[in-house]
Amino acid sequence: MAYFHVFLRFDQADVDYEQIFSDLSESQLKDRFLKPYRKANDILAKGRIVKAAQINSLLIVRTKDTNDVTRERINSASLNRISEMNREPGGMIIFSPGSGYDPEDILEEGEDVTADYIDGPPGSGKVMVWASLANHPWVVTIVGGLILAGLLALFGLG
Repeated sequence: MAYFHVFLRFDQADVDYEQIFSDLSESQLKDRFLKPYRKANDILAKGRIVKAAQINSLLIVRTKDTNDVTRERINSASLNRISEMNREPGGMIIFSPGSGYDPEDILEEGEDVTADYIDGPPGSGKVMVWASLANHPWVVTIVGGLILAGLLALFGLG
């Protein structure tokens, strides 16, 4: 199974990326992130409302395993590399917790699939103006009333 993780960078952010979703299925990715993003609607993530207009850049990463498993594997490999470097004679000793903790570190094991799902800024997938107009409550009420009046007149019930 594939797991999708969504990272955002905001206009006023001090950090590079913030992970707002992790371990999503493809259908969850579409429902929770892509649909609101394409309509420039607010996105609810981790109990927080994310304004689409504040998104500066984004990253969608697909992994084979969950976020925790993937990051643990990245960290373990990183610690092994550091340990090997520290064992080299005459080398410098490195003290580090290893990688896997920064949001974008997941790219070491994951695949950047952003271009497969995003082809424009927030709101680039908005429905056509006529479609949103046709679904407006006033239009539905008026057109529905005209159809009902026409049916009543046709059957002589009015």
